[in-house]
Amino acid sequence: MKEYEHLFEHIQHTTAQKLYRCMPSRIPEYYLNMGLHWHNEFEINFIRDGVAYCRIGMQTYELHKGDIIIKVPGILHDTHIQDGGFVYYDTLIFRAELLGIGEYERSYIEIFGRLINQKDAVKNPIRPTDIGYDRISSILNEAVEAAGQNSPLSDLLLKSRLTELLYELVRNEYIVKNEFSAKLDADMEILQPVLKYIADNYTADIKIAELARLAARSETAFMALFKKVMGVTAIEYITHLRINASCEMLRYTDQKIIDIAQNCGYYNLSNYNRIFRKKIGVTPKEFRNRFNSVKESDDIVE
Repeated sequence: MKEYEHLFEHIQHTTAQKLYRCMPSRIPEYYLNMGLHWHNEFEINFIRDGVAYCRIGMQTYELHKGDIIIKVPGILHDTHIQDGGFVYYDTLIFRAELLGIGEYERSYIEIFGRLINQKDAVKNPIRPTDIGYDRISSILNEAVEAAGQNSPLSDLLLKSRLTELLYELVRNEYIVKNEFSAKLDADMEILQPVLKYIADNYTADIKIAELARLAARSETAFMALFKKVMGVTAIEYITHLRINASCEMLRYTDQKIIDIAQNCGYYNLSNYNRIFRKKIGVTPKEFRNRFNSVKESDDIVE
């Protein structure tokens, strides 16, 4: 995945002593969307309420309450909502080593290792009406509960549930041959200089003509390719990066809102407030206050 290095999620989800992380996820309360990225862990999302749109590789899925989506290590993915929408979901991220399957075991060679190397893929999403859903959702609920207990003993329970989950995925034929990776790689290769340029310059004034030049395409052809591969237009993608970056600053810094706006490429404060409210549903000031209130409540519960 070196060619996608700029899309790597530089967040430490796990440690040597704790090979997983489980947390509630809320859009737009925490983010506008998660943005196209990849990481070296498995990720499972269990939708609890609302509607989300999840991109995995070249496929985009509309997710509703009860739906389950499973992402393998190294796969490009994102999660987003429509303007004015929301989604609450549990996220369980874990490293492959958590299951303790040795590389020379036949279950690794024929099943688990093929998932890790993206030779096989998970047939997403798993919906409440799908075969085996009741057992799969029950296992996942128990896994989330075990992860929430966060103890050495509950780690053992989590391992067993994730191994059982893999068994049920195979038994119910949710593990299939990956048919999309080669095509995605070819299209993504064309967009590599574009995505790197956007990642480095999203706070500046980016012109579609410049992006098309980097992709060696006409503007019309470039816009069609970008929408097909990324699932959103180039302008929407840039807006997502800017708004997500500002959400991070609002959550974790004490910077003035006008400074945050300028640091994220918005030099007109009223324009920034308008776009932020359209995408998140509240003003930047309301977002910062609401998040601080949620954080204080979580601290009290703990």
